[in-house]
Amino acid sequence: MPLFGSDPVAKMQKQLFNLKFTAKSLNRESTKCEKQVKENKKKCKKAMEKGNIEGARIYAENSIRLHNQSLNYLKLSSRIDAVAARVNTAVQMGKLTKQMGKIVGSMSSVMKSMDVEKISSVMDKFEQQFEDLDLT
Repeated sequence: MPLFGSDPVAKMQKQLFNLKFTAKSLNRESTKCEKQVKENKKKCKKAMEKGNIEGARIYAENSIRLHNQSLNYLKLSSRIDAVAARVNTAVQMGKLTKQMGKIVGSMSSVMKSMDVEKISSVMDKFEQQFEDLDLT
């Protein structure tokens, strides 16, 4: 019986979507930070040309801070992608387990009847499911 009246597979798929969405958002934030880094570098260069060393130092510090922030966003995004891949694998394995359980049930009923055509049919299904697993 599913917890809270919901399918656990559906919950996992929802979490997978949320993980992918979060990773994509972090990638966007990283891109924004890199854009700000470029802007701060330009401002730093202009300040140096005008002789405003203190202002240039502030822009350079901001640029370095934003660059580090961008790298942190990318690292976190990568880690979330890895978790999403694991969740996706778990969801796929859960689906495969259900399908293989059905096939094993039909295999046992076929083995009882020992009908060669049915055994062949069930084995073909089993091989197809196994190939589908290799593709995903």
